[in-house]
Amino acid sequence: TDDTAPVVGLALLNDTGDSADAVTSVATVVGTVADESDIVSLKAGFGDTPVADFVDISQYLQADGSFTLDAVALEAVFGEPLTDADYALNVVAEDSAGNVSEPVSYQYRFDTQAPVLSATTVQTVETPDGLIQLSGAVDEAAVVTVAFGDAAPVTFAVTEAGGFDQAVQAVPTEAGDYVLAVTLNDVAGNSVTEAVSFTVAPTDEVAPVVTLSLADDTGDGTDGVTADGTIVGTVTDDSEVVSLKAGFGELPVEQYVDVTAFVQNGS
Repeated sequence: TDDTAPVVGLALLNDTGDSADAVTSVATVVGTVADESDIVSLKAGFGDTPVADFVDISQYLQADGSFTLDAVALEAVFGEPLTDADYALNVVAEDSAGNVSEPVSYQYRFDTQAPVLSATTVQTVETPDGLIQLSGAVDEAAVVTVAFGDAAPVTFAVTEAGGFDQAVQAVPTEAGDYVLAVTLNDVAGNSVTEAVSFTVAPTDEVAPVVTLSLADDTGDGTDGVTADGTIVGTVTDDSEVVSLKAGFGELPVEQYVDVTAFVQNGS
């Protein structure tokens, strides 16, 4: 006499990414049914679906007690296309002796979307240890790998959606346009590679050139004697001028007054 209910086991066919987290980009679920008697019925339903409304999946049961439910089979059970979401698949089995198993539930996450990289900036000037500083944001937790030229790739984890700021490879010694290859991998194994461009400017080692003159050298126009106190000047440099200061006579430079606000297009 068989008075023992069938034993049902469920698992993902391919737990992509981290193989132990039940997060996958492949929808297929596999299972087994073990019993002393023949299995006469195998049914499945998702979530809170009542057992009475489970869908018959007996046609997928093999002679060895195994079964495979691909995306088509799961969507037939679910009643509509599967989208990226968390699911609980429930299965019950009945043997020829009339023993019915309790519903066995398997919870997993279906995720087919790769992470999204946004808001990237690359800093190459005055960075710690002379390394490229990469900043950006991701829309989910991801492992980030940055490849640049022949340098060894740099890999780091972003544990949740949000911003990151990471030192990667060394700043190039030559001026020019460059590209970082930034690859994102999420826990489901979805991957995307984005190209992040940046420019290394030529090194500027020449100080700004400042000229001064009277706005109006009244009287004799070349003697530096004027009735108009206005002074005009120019500042020229390959780089942006960030500070302009002035002082009279023997005033120490550190006491000069900031006149940067008066600079207009280098004059």
